[in-house]
Amino acid sequence: MFRMTEPVYRAVLSLLFVLILPVTAAASQPMVLATADTAPFSVDDGSGLYDQVLHEAFRRLGIEIEIRHLPSERAIQDANAGRLDGEFGRIEAIGSLYPNLRMVSEPLVLWEFSAFVRAGDRTPADFSGLVDYHVGYIRGWKIYEENVTETRSLSIVSSEEQLFSMLQAGRIEVALYNSLRGLDWVARNPSSNIVLAPEPLSVRPMHLFLHYSHAELVPELESALRAMKTDGTYDQLYQDMLGAAP
Repeated sequence: MFRMTEPVYRAVLSLLFVLILPVTAAASQPMVLATADTAPFSVDDGSGLYDQVLHEAFRRLGIEIEIRHLPSERAIQDANAGRLDGEFGRIEAIGSLYPNLRMVSEPLVLWEFSAFVRAGDRTPADFSGLVDYHVGYIRGWKIYEENVTETRSLSIVSSEEQLFSMLQAGRIEVALYNSLRGLDWVARNPSSNIVLAPEPLSVRPMHLFLHYSHAELVPELESALRAMKTDGTYDQLYQDMLGAAP
């Protein structure tokens, strides 16, 4: 009968340790999700609506997440390349543009894509009406890339601050953005003369996308989000974060 000598025993233990350690370490690492969103949807301290909803949904699956804030185009490219585990706050059409991403079909929120103008200025009624305006939006916003086809001039900028600075200075007439994010900026800049157009240009559900290596989590997250909406958790978070019912 074979008896394992002490040197062999130690060698086997060392090999098992080397094999098991990476698996254990990987399991303990949080999934890394990115977004280009700002307040009130996602903020550095984790108090945004998306932040709270996603932390709770993943918690129900026993998974920790880390949220990083990146420029819009970089965030989606890194997620598609697998340098991130996922990206969120995106319209459904993203799935056809980035083949390595899998959409979680249960929406995170319904978003109003809207125009901001200087107080007293006229406002466009729809995307086709932008033909008469000098327009700006932030790089990487796919809905505007797809729908803004004719304008008097078009400025594509890198940040919220650039967008509203151009509008205040009169370099553009219409800033295309999200209603709540824009109103949050206006509230933080009370001396601005910027107002929200009366009606949104489009209302779309916004989604979480995961890299295909995590495709098995998609149905579980869909179920978790639906359960949160059924048991009242989602409504409470929405009320706490945004001060209104969904």
